[in-house]
Amino acid sequence: MMEQIEQSLTRHIIPFRYAQCFEGLTKLFENPNKYSLSDDVFKGPVRIHEYIKDVFRGDNGICRKVKVLETADIPLFLPKNKRRSSYCEIYGNTTKGIKAKYRFNIEALTLYLFKSGVGFLVVDYDLMTQDLNTFIEGNYFLQALKSDNIKKMIFTRKVGRDTIESEPANLLDTFDTVLSTLNVTSFMERGKQLAFGGNAVRYPVEAMTFSSVLLAADTLNEYEIKKSANLISKGYKSSYKCSDESIEESLIKGFDNLVWSVSREGIVSIGSRCNDDVTNAFLENSFHGNNPLGIPNIYFYIYLIVLNQKFTLIKIASDISSKMCGLDFGRDRNAIKKALLELRGEIAQLMLSGIFYDISSNSQYHWFYEKTRETLGIDDLMSELEVETEGLDSITEMLRIQDDEEKENRIRSITKYGSIFVVLFGAWDVSELIRGILQEQLQSTLNLPITSIVAGVFALVAFAVFFMIESIENGKG
Repeated sequence: MMEQIEQSLTRHIIPFRYAQCFEGLTKLFENPNKYSLSDDVFKGPVRIHEYIKDVFRGDNGICRKVKVLETADIPLFLPKNKRRSSYCEIYGNTTKGIKAKYRFNIEALTLYLFKSGVGFLVVDYDLMTQDLNTFIEGNYFLQALKSDNIKKMIFTRKVGRDTIESEPANLLDTFDTVLSTLNVTSFMERGKQLAFGGNAVRYPVEAMTFSSVLLAADTLNEYEIKKSANLISKGYKSSYKCSDESIEESLIKGFDNLVWSVSREGIVSIGSRCNDDVTNAFLENSFHGNNPLGIPNIYFYIYLIVLNQKFTLIKIASDISSKMCGLDFGRDRNAIKKALLELRGEIAQLMLSGIFYDISSNSQYHWFYEKTRETLGIDDLMSELEVETEGLDSITEMLRIQDDEEKENRIRSITKYGSIFVVLFGAWDVSELIRGILQEQLQSTLNLPITSIVAGVFALVAFAVFFMIESIENGKG
């Protein structure tokens, strides 16, 4: 097998909605043996505009990053397994009907929780191969692990010098353990398999992928690299025959030896070593996880910003439908007003701290951001939300008109029967005056019904005035 891959990263992303209060997340993940919670997703001299970084960090930030620690007891989570003595194997059907197996480990588990109520479970895999075609196939089966493409999955551990043990494994057990701390109300795209012991929350059919691959020099020609990037970003197998037009449409190519493929299913970068030591050093540093400006960090966070925009826009549109469904404009006006206020708050929060049009002064980062926004259809979703917002404005205006009409009717009634209210209010004033005088004379008012008698007399006068007004108006009519 040809060793084409020198470095690789496979990161799968599962979006969901959660119900917890954003401000209470710190207390929720305070277990020091299981979680590490950080408000700052941007670290180091990241070339993102400062106002965007400020939105993400600190107590007023819109995102909480929760890392699952190496000490956490999570199924199949082996961050310290550098020797790969323990591993998982996926068995899936290939195009020739052969059950191929692909070996991997889970190296990192991270939650990104946004103030909008949208969250992302991010899983870092170690795909144990240096062959690009095997990498493509393995990514395909992992990405579609929640479908019927997987025939079986086995976890193998080394328990002695020459002894190994194997048992069936299920990635959903891993995901469930991490997500069970939260009240996950739904995944953004529903699938078949149930989460959390069989309740109504279903996992999506596919995860989204964020991958990077650094190839050895002169292993593939330019067309093969472009095709491979397209396959990985879309979660396809090598047998998929993508057209040249679809391959070119997905590409961002800022350098001759580094290409990006951006699709709705995911993003991948493929770099190739060359004969220039300076360029090779740049590539190695870009693919290194500790570099805050590198692919695993700044490019991933730019992608995460766009994903938050996409799924928050989808969430708000869904909330508009669900909160307004079944409400009657005549009967449920208070509930409608409350729902409108909540929806307006969601929209304002996103527009003020989630939608950005200029993200960096660096042309590469800005180019990547714009291409990602375009591919994920952010402007189209915003246009749809604008239509929904116009509907909310119409409802608000209609409720305002109804309130104004009710106020006018109340004013007419008060004007029409004003003399009655004057007499009645006068009666109760006189009643209180009499009660005060009697109390000053130290006489018990409990046995003296004089105040009630006086009030009753004034009430009779009031009704008499009322009937007089009615008869006069009827006579005019």
